Amino acid sequence: MLGSLFGRERRYWERTAVAAQISYTSPAVLDEAVAVAALYGAKAAEEAHNVIRRLMHLDGRDGGIARRLSGWLREQYPGGSNRYWGRLAPVALRERIVVNAVAVNPTMVSAILPHVTTDQARRALPLLVRACARHPDLAAPLWTAALHTQQLITLLLDTMAATPSGVPDALTDEIRAALIRPQTPVDTARFIADRIRDQSGLFAGQGPAVAGQLVNGYRRLAADRREYRPALAEALRHLVASQVAEDQYSAALDTVSEEVDLRRALAEAAPADATEVFEGLNAALFTQADLLDREGRPVHALAAVAAAVDGYERLGAANDSGLRERFAAALSLHGRLLDETGRPEEALTSTAAAAAQYRLLAEDEPERHLGSLASALTELSSLYRGLGQHRPALEASTEAVDLLRRRGDPDGFELAAALQRQATDLGDQGSHQAALDRIAEAIGIYERASTDQSLAGMAAAYHARATHLSDLDRADEALDALDDAVTAYRVLAARSPAEYREVLAIALTHQAAQLDDLGRRHDAVNDLAAATDIYQSVVTENPLDLAAQRRLGAYKIELGRMWAALGDTQRAARLHRDGELLIQHATETEESGGTATG
Repeated sequence: MLGSLFGRERRYWERTAVAAQISYTSPAVLDEAVAVAALYGAKAAEEAHNVIRRLMHLDGRDGGIARRLSGWLREQYPGGSNRYWGRLAPVALRERIVVNAVAVNPTMVSAILPHVTTDQARRALPLLVRACARHPDLAAPLWTAALHTQQLITLLLDTMAATPSGVPDALTDEIRAALIRPQTPVDTARFIADRIRDQSGLFAGQGPAVAGQLVNGYRRLAADRREYRPALAEALRHLVASQVAEDQYSAALDTVSEEVDLRRALAEAAPADATEVFEGLNAALFTQADLLDREGRPVHALAAVAAAVDGYERLGAANDSGLRERFAAALSLHGRLLDETGRPEEALTSTAAAAAQYRLLAEDEPERHLGSLASALTELSSLYRGLGQHRPALEASTEAVDLLRRRGDPDGFELAAALQRQATDLGDQGSHQAALDRIAEAIGIYERASTDQSLAGMAAAYHARATHLSDLDRADEALDALDDAVTAYRVLAARSPAEYREVLAIALTHQAAQLDDLGRRHDAVNDLAAATDIYQSVVTENPLDLAAQRRLGAYKIELGRMWAALGDTQRAARLHRDGELLIQHATETEESGGTATG
């Protein structure tokens, strides 16, 4: 339909151009003339003449040609009393005529746009911005034309921000390149940066290399102008996200440390009501804490997240719905790190506060926040359990399970894990059969999923089932469950030794103990010997792992006891001696503050 309409219009141009004695070498000449008229429009004759002169590359002596062609265009599309050129209708036809012509001859943009009136530029830019989505090659001449004046830059950026379909990637690429390119005059780069409302589009989809170049571009802007430091801080935040997305955690930690230092300086110079500045610092501190935790530095991570929690409290985040989610996340991390650094009572306080905040969030947006509330309750139940407060532990884990049932879980893994933790709390209360029911439900979820992730959960569930069956004096069933756990852990350890071999060793020792209780001592020896071999490998690979040394020593002593019961006293004595020496060495090394050497 549109193609037929376009063809009819073109034939009409050709007929009327001949009648008006308009000279043209090909239909494309008329196409371009109609296209610039449709693109830029004109309120007055001089505006129209200017556009045609620049299209035809005419100098002042050829004014008659420009007047004749612009007058012919006025006859085709009259604008009435207030416009020299009228609007071409329908809009879809106008866009097709313009885009087709401009795609073939981009100078219709680069040679004309910098020299038209503001009204003409405003008319042209929305169509040109949209055209860049289908014709990315138009972005470079459009951006180059806009760089001629600060007013055009402003108009283009405002048009891009108001485009309902979103900013074409090709135009974003041009803006990004202008900020990165050292050849861009710093005043121009600053002018551009001032008018970018949100940096997210510049960094979206960019890897750390390009994101780092953008940060360097913002560093150039902020080098001697303090007012650009907030923009640099935001750019650093985006670089951190890019590095984390590529698992470059060490580099991300360096970057976020720079961001934190910069935001601290901004906060120190800011007035007390500069909420946005302090929010930025708190968010950066939280990210820094998370990355420090990933790097195995919990003490430093705790200091960072404690500063974030303090900052959120000073902003009144507990009563601010806009800050509550970030505050809750900071409290949750704070609680976990307090627990890891041996401060469980304080961890309980912080985690309970996190749960309270997530509860408020879940009241407003249950679908979004019920999972976070369930996670906080699960952490809370673990802390209560560690402090010997079994009843509140069970209450918290039971509520977590109820919440996950209510929310629904696509693969069920969160619910299965919560069920296992609830089973532990039920067992602590002596309700072993109820615990077994929860574990059976969890195993059913894992069996239906049948993935590597579900196998790990299933192994843990089998192990937990064995514990509860043993507590109920159902030794044979407990042994069957342990056998299932060991089988699963063997598969996992074969696929990922570093992650699962120690867990396999622990399961083997439990199976050995169960076999020993049932009088199957030779089988017990075989399992415990396999566990001992695993830990021997761990200690050989990492002589500094004192915990592994102690566990290896304990296994050797227990294995010696079993051999002694079987009558091999010589082997038993050697194992006992080796085990005691390992434990003694680990203890002395730790007490002296030195390092183990083997």
